[in-house]
Amino acid sequence: MKNPFKYGCVVSGDSFCERPELERKLVDFIRSGQNVVIQGERRMGKTSLVRETIARMRGISLVYIDLLGVCDPADLCIRIAEALAESGKTLPFYKKLGKMLSKLRPTVSIDTDSGMPVFSLDKAAASSAGSVEAILSAVAQEAKNRRLCVVFDEFQDILGMMEGTRTMAVMRGKIQLDSSTPYIFLGSVRNKMTDIFWNPDSPFYHSAASLPVGEIPEDDFYQFAASKFKTGGKILSKDVFEEIFVAAQRIPGYVQELCDTIWDCTDRGAKIGAKELEDGLQGVFAREKEHYELFMDRLTPIQRKVAKALAVYGGKGVYSGAFLMNAGALNIGTMRRSITKLMAENLIYRHNDEYKFFNPFFAQWLKSKAGK
Repeated sequence: MKNPFKYGCVVSGDSFCERPELERKLVDFIRSGQNVVIQGERRMGKTSLVRETIARMRGISLVYIDLLGVCDPADLCIRIAEALAESGKTLPFYKKLGKMLSKLRPTVSIDTDSGMPVFSLDKAAASSAGSVEAILSAVAQEAKNRRLCVVFDEFQDILGMMEGTRTMAVMRGKIQLDSSTPYIFLGSVRNKMTDIFWNPDSPFYHSAASLPVGEIPEDDFYQFAASKFKTGGKILSKDVFEEIFVAAQRIPGYVQELCDTIWDCTDRGAKIGAKELEDGLQGVFAREKEHYELFMDRLTPIQRKVAKALAVYGGKGVYSGAFLMNAGALNIGTMRRSITKLMAENLIYRHNDEYKFFNPFFAQWLKSKAGK
């Protein structure tokens, strides 16, 4: 029987755990042409939520742009143009788009492997002044022919882009004029998204409605997970799922990952219990051991001690005398530098007055290694 759990990718269809309230709100925003900013920690299922919701709506064409690691305005233009082309998927549309973007020297070719048309822009032309305006004007022009919904994923990365602030100002100017097209901005770095949308000095200040995406309600997620285990004749009790939920820090992507390994280490007809849960966790550790060790190799001995202390004692009061002693840090300055390094390595983040691990299983692996 095929493993029914998926993680580390966008999920859809039967693999998507429905979130009725969020889906309803998002549909209302899209239908009204309202721009939306969607925030949530990593692996909360933001991308899957947006893509699945739009896929279920009739008459809406998705223009999906992933901005992860975007480096400059030319890169941004190329990504938007390719996403707009992908939303049409026909050679006649590619040719029409080419005419709209003629100044950016577009090319249309045929992929020799798939036989499908490929649309691309000349990078030098896309670097020219006015290229961002030209791309967004093409989006607005196409929106007159069919209903579009434009999604920018990992939008916070635009802050690290060359000429990021100027480019955001240009984008804001064009987007606010296109009142018929809803723009959705996804972000997983809370402080950066806050700077973009709630800092009065930002071009995007108060330019979109807010839709936070948090954990899936436990009861809903239990029904989803239990039904998946049932396809293999496996029984998942509510009590054991509560332990899975806590171990994964209620983050959908990590819940699915742990369920995935539990599935792999159990036979048909199994009743999932404490042993199976522990076997699942060990399965995660075995899969990720090399990555975990690579993270640790980038740290100094004192930084490793701090990481282990955060895993064992939690992330509150990290500058207290008791925590400094437990962590083995010499002083507050050493602790502060260690915390800064762990954040720079994307191992931890700060939420309110607490430091948390992005990956709850890495934290549990560290905890298992404490004292060794």
